[in-house]
Amino acid sequence: MIYSYLKNLQKNKVIFIIFSVIFIALSVIHIFYSEGYADLTKSLDPSEIHFIPISIYYYVQSSMTSIQLTLLLFIASSNIFAVDKLIDKQSHFSILTKLRVNPNKYYKNMLLINSVYSFVYYLIIQITIIFTLFILIGTFDFSQLEQNDIQTHYNLFSNSYQNSFFIYLIFSSLGFVIYSDFIYSLSTWIKNIYVYRGSGLIIGILLTALPAIICGSIFNLTNSDLFLYIGSLFFLPNLINPGLQPFVNHTIFQSPYLTYLTTLLFYCIMLLILSLLSKRKERNYE
Repeated sequence: MIYSYLKNLQKNKVIFIIFSVIFIALSVIHIFYSEGYADLTKSLDPSEIHFIPISIYYYVQSSMTSIQLTLLLFIASSNIFAVDKLIDKQSHFSILTKLRVNPNKYYKNMLLINSVYSFVYYLIIQITIIFTLFILIGTFDFSQLEQNDIQTHYNLFSNSYQNSFFIYLIFSSLGFVIYSDFIYSLSTWIKNIYVYRGSGLIIGILLTALPAIICGSIFNLTNSDLFLYIGSLFFLPNLINPGLQPFVNHTIFQSPYLTYLTTLLFYCIMLLILSLLSKRKERNYE
């Protein structure tokens, strides 16, 4: 019975990952043809198309230009692994494990497993994007590009597109893991499985829209930079799309490193506080 239960959970994960891969691949193909990149590729000499793959790559990453990837990551944060904890708890399956290990150790282990699952999932999605672009264009080599070769509003991390790409990949993957762990910690407080499955999407949308709307509006009324700092800390795209979606057009946010690291630190503190509260609640529950 236990083996069948675990096998069914793994099957659901595989199905979700396959769906995600197909969805993001189709999204990249749609952008390639609908945004004119296919015609541009045909009109240029093969030696001149090296800027197209990285242009599409960042187009897909930024929620300002393409919302599909961002929404997919929001949904995945509460479905790729974290929902299993809630299912285990309601089926009392987790009690079997907690009888053998300390509840605190159990929570830490589950948080670590969620982090690993989230990181692997994110890499699979990024590899899918890169592989799809390679199939469509025939190359994903942008090592010779300079910063001024592409007119872009993105606030990238380096004058070298190659260095900036790897920095972005590391920062964004870490950011997604932190957000996924943040959603995981909420599983102690959200009892309904279906509500929890949608929590990653709902909270992600709120943490993207509300800081910009509320703090931006207050700034327009008061002209105080304090509210811009506060809004930037909560602004989720700073964490999962670093450098690609500016919070506001303001000089205090022109350093992508400072913007990312302050937002990362803020979410890590929130995650730590929420984890401590969750562990205390778990002990009371047991």
